[in-house]
Amino acid sequence: LVWMALFVVPSFSALNRQAPWQWHYGLAAALHWLLAALVIAWAIRTLDGTKDIGLFRPVSIFAGFVVTICLAVGTQIALFQTEPLADWQWRSVFGLGRWSIAVTAITAGFCEELIYRGYMMNALKRSGSGPFAAMALSSLSFVFFHGMLPVPMLVAGFVISMIWAFIYHKTGVLWITVF
Repeated sequence: LVWMALFVVPSFSALNRQAPWQWHYGLAAALHWLLAALVIAWAIRTLDGTKDIGLFRPVSIFAGFVVTICLAVGTQIALFQTEPLADWQWRSVFGLGRWSIAVTAITAGFCEELIYRGYMMNALKRSGSGPFAAMALSSLSFVFFHGMLPVPMLVAGFVISMIWAFIYHKTGVLWITVF
């Protein structure tokens, strides 16, 4: 599963970017949830439950996360009559409705942190990698998954991912980086 996340997922993402925008969005979301489900199933089956990948009380905190995102998006829509991201970006490019940012935030926030920090970073550490190597490899895979190939985007994405990895490494609580 680590090798799948390190190599297959970025390759799938690169191929997926060739698809029309609406397909890209749907395929990316489906891939995120599929991998998250695999990680959770793996943690329940082989580890001592999901707390070993930083998910303490996963159902109750996930519900709070979803409610928080929806309240934030709903408040902005009510106050400003607009989506949190520019209307042109989400509606005309992706053809999605007003709540698309909530779906995106929930999917990316939960699934990506679970895959790259909760699973991959821990799996690399368990396989003998030191903490810094595990953070760097999982961050590099995170950056390539997003297709950040121009050098400035690659560096910025890597630095941000390393900050999240460091926070998770120090706290052991994945929910901090998910939020």
